[in-house]
Amino acid sequence: GVRVAAAVTQGLAFAADLPVIGISTLAACALSAQDIAPHRDVIAVFDARMGEIYLGAYACEEAGARALADDGLFHPDTLPALPEKDWMIVGSGLVYGEALRKAYGASRCEADVHPHAKAVAQLALSGFQRGEGVSAEQAQPVYLRDQVIQGAVR
Repeated sequence: GVRVAAAVTQGLAFAADLPVIGISTLAACALSAQDIAPHRDVIAVFDARMGEIYLGAYACEEAGARALADDGLFHPDTLPALPEKDWMIVGSGLVYGEALRKAYGASRCEADVHPHAKAVAQLALSGFQRGEGVSAEQAQPVYLRDQVIQGAVR
């Protein structure tokens, strides 16, 4: 699905001679949380399956979300160190809520928060205004999990 979406985006941008900007799904989720419960410092987490979570930490503002740490793939027992803040944690990764609360002491947790198109558009607009667009042929999806080991086919 990600590769198909990236290919469609590249095709449309190339045909229209428009730049492309990458948007983190975690950033879009963090910014989407502002519609539910405005909170400046947000950790977005998705259940990555296989006992891991995707995690990104953001300072959210009216029109954007500034990364406070790089998005990454983590085991709940080895979460990254983040600045001490009044965090709100959002997303499906809250299946590991106990480990996340222990690591970050969040004042609020909302598992039912998802990235919305409005947040993607806000992030894209602010990225374009900062000149972060690239040509269509340079656009590439970013995968936080490099490898997935699968069982042998017999």
